[in-house]
Amino acid sequence: MCIVGCGGFAKAHARALQQKADRADIYFASRTYEKAAQYADEFGALDAFGSYQAAADDPKVDSLRSVRPTRCTARTWRWRLLPVRTC
Repeated sequence: MCIVGCGGFAKAHARALQQKADRADIYFASRTYEKAAQYADEFGALDAFGSYQAAADDPKVDSLRSVRPTRCTARTWRWRLLPVRTC
């Protein structure tokens, strides 16, 4: 799961996901790579992305969790949708 947005709310989600680390690979995406990398280091994520589109395009990322402010949500989800993957 890629946490999209690296603000305060992302930390709460990251802490919750750390408890499920055996079942979820964690990534971070932000508008800047530096911010995403900072969060990835802090929470032991597998990778960081310097754009939301890069995270959506990466085949390692199977889901996106937007924790951006509500006013930004419409812009966030203009990306192409991730293809459905079956097991």
